Amino acid sequence: MTLALATDHPGWREDPHRRQAVRLVEHRGVPWLAQWDGSGLALRPLRSTDADPPATSYTSAIGLPHHPDIAALVAELVPLGTILRLTNPSLWGAVTAAVLQDAERAVVRRVAVAHIRRAEQWRAFAPTPYRLVLALHAAGLPGATACRAAADYTGDFSVYPAADTAVRDAVTRLLSAPQLPSPEDALTERWDDWTRGRSARHALTLFTLTAGAEPPLQEAAQSSRP
Repeated sequence: MTLALATDHPGWREDPHRRQAVRLVEHRGVPWLAQWDGSGLALRPLRSTDADPPATSYTSAIGLPHHPDIAALVAELVPLGTILRLTNPSLWGAVTAAVLQDAERAVVRRVAVAHIRRAEQWRAFAPTPYRLVLALHAAGLPGATACRAAADYTGDFSVYPAADTAVRDAVTRLLSAPQLPSPEDALTERWDDWTRGRSARHALTLFTLTAGAEPPLQEAAQSSRP
């Protein structure tokens, strides 16, 4: 079974040949180096610690939706096999990454104050990503930005905005003649129709973003992997 690394977060740094990638994250006060070397993902603490490493998640192609309208897209995604993603352990890191993708730096100041006051409450929303989206939006983040931040922090891409430029660009690269509805609201509605459920929406969105890389980072994984 093939394993592919999700590199949707801008913190990943890749070599020119896209065979290796590294990323530095902080988890419970300890810096961790994540390194993909073509044979899997290694997580190494940069100082002595007994703490567990940051969380990772696996999403199998089995979870992709079966809908005739997106059969060509799903056919391009299935060869990725299983997507491995490093969940962002920092809520603030997820928020700033989402904001900076929109170049809305002024928003950071407003949200920073809210984060200082409400970070503990927001982190408690991790098991319910939609509640985190609502909380971030109420603090001043635009809706799509709040959705990207929540997806990054929780690892649940069912809340990621389907009309996001990264999703549209990925579909355009994957299909020679993509049939994507416009405007954005129409694509969001169709994405919901195609997936019909949170699990399928998560899989379709994460696979599309990962496959949109040129080329995606993959390995030949053992059949025992999820």
